[in-house]
Amino acid sequence: MPNPSRNQLIASAAATLEVLEVLGSAAQPMGLGQIVAAVRRPKGSVHRMVSTLVNTGFAEQEAHTGRYGLTLKAWRVGARTAQSVDIVERSRPALERLRAHSNETVHLALFEAPGQVVYLAKLASPQSIGVQTYVGQSSPAWCTATGRAVLAFRP
Repeated sequence: MPNPSRNQLIASAAATLEVLEVLGSAAQPMGLGQIVAAVRRPKGSVHRMVSTLVNTGFAEQEAHTGRYGLTLKAWRVGARTAQSVDIVERSRPALERLRAHSNETVHLALFEAPGQVVYLAKLASPQSIGVQTYVGQSSPAWCTATGRAVLAFRP
């Protein structure tokens, strides 16, 4: 991301969105210490950010563990964006042909800076052994076959 000028960024909002992204990329709810380690910010500040997400309905705290996770409100915001991207439906026939030809799992992914791939669609292989990915998952491009295929054609 380019460095925005001071007039283009509310630092606390940006930091809270970073916490939202960390919670969204976690496979399971996270403890406050895990979130602090991931965003590398002071514990008190992170607690206020997480509390903001809880109080606005984007996150919730598990009563029995104290861990934090995203709510369906966060999913709904993302789902609205995904609905506006008709590339998934338009690409479905090509994905189906590729899966039929290769007999392997097929992904449609988007390359995002800094070096991440985000899966927009997945058609699973008919074979019994498959790859464990899901739509919306973000992974470092260098450690996935999909990401490596994208990186091979980038300057």
